[in-house]
Parts: sequence; C-alpha cells; structure tokens
Amino acid sequence: MIKNLLLTFSCIILGVNISNGQNNMVYVASKYCRSNPYLGNFSTFLQHLVNDPTLKNKEETKKTDSTLYSFTGFYTKHQPFAFKATQVQVSLWEESMLLSDTLSLRDTVVNYLLSAYLPNTAANEKIVKKEVAHIYNRNKRFFAQSSQLELKNRQGQVNGGGYNMFLLMHGIAPMSIAWQITEKKDEIGLHLLFRISNSTNVSETPLPLFKSF
Repeated sequence: MIKNLLLTFSCIILGVNISNGQNNMVYVASKYCRSNPYLGNFSTFLQHLVNDPTLKNKEETKKTDSTLYSFTGFYTKHQPFAFKATQVQVSLWEESMLLSDTLSLRDTVVNYLLSAYLPNTAANEKIVKKEVAHIYNRNKRFFAQSSQLELKNRQGQVNGGGYNMFLLMHGIAPMSIAWQITEKKDEIGLHLLFRISNSTNVSETPLPLFKSF
C-alpha cells in the first residue's frame, strides 16, 4: 500500500515538473520570438511565422515524400537581443532523429532558430558573448541543468560556443544558446535554438533520450 502510494506520488511530482517545464518554454520563447511556437497549435504558429509582414527574402520548402519542411526569412524590424544586429534571420526546419539504435526508431524534431549578426570585430565578439552569457544567466532558473557546447567550422576548428539547456527528464535540450563566427569569418552571430516535437499539432518539448545540438 505504502509502495503504491509513493509510486503514485512520485508520478504526480514528475507530471507537475514536466508541465512546469513546458510552461517555462512558453515564457522564455515569448521574450525573443515574434512567433511563439508554444502558444496555440503548431499549424497556427507556422502560418503566423510564414505570413509575418516584417519578414523579407523568405524561402520555403514544402514537405514531400523525399524532403522535410524548411523555412527561412529575414526580419526588417525585429531585434530580439540587447544589441542592434545588422541582420536578424529566422529559420525553421524538420530533422529526422534516431531515438533508438537497437530498435531503429526515428522521430521528426522541428528546429526553430533565431540568428542575429554583427560584423566580426573584437569589439562585436565581446558584445555577442556578453549577450549569450546574459541570456544564459537570465533563463537558467527555468531549466533543470545545462551543459556547455563547442561549435566548429567545416575544417574542424572551434569557431563558437554556448550552452544546451535541459528540462527534467528530457534527453534532448529543448533550447540552446550560442555564438559562432561564420564560415567566411566576416560576421559573428548569436543563435537561439528551440527544439520542438509537434506530433499532435501541439508544440511540445521533445522527451526521448537522444543527442542534443
């Protein structure tokens, strides 16, 4: 009887914690995104994003039997971070991820990325890195834990870094924040990435245990 009661109680706590994590993502995303994926259903969010009148140079690839969905555009007015970027890009793309090596199970995760760029100078590098640290410190209380990440260019050289932010019982980080110097080395970008599961047309934090970033 006591064992069953403890099991029930622990399940209730786990359910509350996962629910709180989902609610936290609504709040965190609202601070930076014009189109919040965690409000309403996913299809409404996607229409809001694609039809945003402040976006220019939009490119959209429809989902087919052989290709996954992707979208990108550049904001004309939106400045989501503390510095005034020379350009702010929003990107969304589906990615097939392996859930289990033994069972060959896969799931499709939606990546939703905000990127803000400045010319690559020593002064701007300090500005971008400072904002990465600020976003991390401002939002880390909403996550169970975090891990540092290292980004590399095509030659395998380190050209960026940041943090993966984890919620309780989530093996994949639903949010990552990082800085990175572009391949041409002419710009430095701040990248805020949200990972979303929308199998029920509702944006949720991915739960399966697989690799992040």
